[in-house]
Amino acid sequence: MTYILILVSLVSLWGANASKEIIKFPPETVSKIKAVDAQCVSEVGASDDALQKTFPWNLPNNENNRKYLFCLCNKLKLAKDDGTFDFDVAKKHFTSSSKLDEIKKVFDECNILSEKDKYELAYEITDCFFNNAPVELAM
Repeated sequence: MTYILILVSLVSLWGANASKEIIKFPPETVSKIKAVDAQCVSEVGASDDALQKTFPWNLPNNENNRKYLFCLCNKLKLAKDDGTFDFDVAKKHFTSSSKLDEIKKVFDECNILSEKDKYELAYEITDCFFNNAPVELAM
């Protein structure tokens, strides 16, 4: 019985992830992200693989990674100085998606989180978005 429950759980998880639409950044966006990544790794002392752990979302929650993520998103003009995100800027990455309304809804729900500081806020909003959005961003 336990094996059946585990199998059903795994199939459910796989099905939930399989339904996410993959949105791949165009090459010029990837180049810009990589340039900003190099700056932010240097500025905050994040690990060299922080970007690889960001897309797809697998960035551990620690002080360096929170500062790295804020730096990356802020320099790309996605996050404001307070750690919240600007959907008007971010939506250009989702215009090809048929799920833009769902993306906007998740974005709005996540963007109202409140944390102690801008680093935690940017991390928690990003975590909320990647865990709940109907899309996955890829390099």
